[in-house]
Amino acid sequence: MSDPYLIPGTLVLKNKLGIVEIDELIKAEYEITEASAAEFFDALRASGRHLQLSMRGWQTVHKVIFRDIYDWAGAYRTIYISKENSRGISRFCAPDRIVVEGERAISALKAALRHLGRAPFTNILVSMADAYVALNEIHPFREGNGRSQKMFFSILARQHGIQLNWDSIDSDEHNLAAIEGSFGEMSRMREHFCAMGELRPAASVTLSYLGRPPK
Repeated sequence: MSDPYLIPGTLVLKNKLGIVEIDELIKAEYEITEASAAEFFDALRASGRHLQLSMRGWQTVHKVIFRDIYDWAGAYRTIYISKENSRGISRFCAPDRIVVEGERAISALKAALRHLGRAPFTNILVSMADAYVALNEIHPFREGNGRSQKMFFSILARQHGIQLNWDSIDSDEHNLAAIEGSFGEMSRMREHFCAMGELRPAASVTLSYLGRPPK
């Protein structure tokens, strides 16, 4: 089955920028999404508005940071997708299961955050790591899942006075943790969240990382 998201005859996603070279599109994506994400994060903090802790909230983040690149920004993918990795091939959630499986993962995260201040902070971070892995397995969008998910978690964490220092984690190690998590091996991702999470007054939480530009 052909991929309707691609420019026919290429592996380049159809985009608003008129780009037909994959390396050029990757570079433009990073530049645009980093700027859009930082602006959105700052705007939410300045206004005091909260992002909804739901799949709709994740959709909002994706739409904001990718709307200048893709017509389908913020819309769930309509096709099956998979990704090759060191363990083989990861096959992500079926399109018709995205909402159900996503909300299930988010409900566990909601439950954990309700105990913030009463349960050990490490327990909260472990629950965040588990939810992060579960949502990564869903991969609801055709592209931009990792960047929008980090942004989504950063905003949710800020709303609870939690700083996530993504830039303290090696990107290759983070990718490995996500792969291991898909095989039920949660220790590395839990270690990452425990290492990069810290409590702060909500007003001082900053956006530390979305993604590093391609080398």
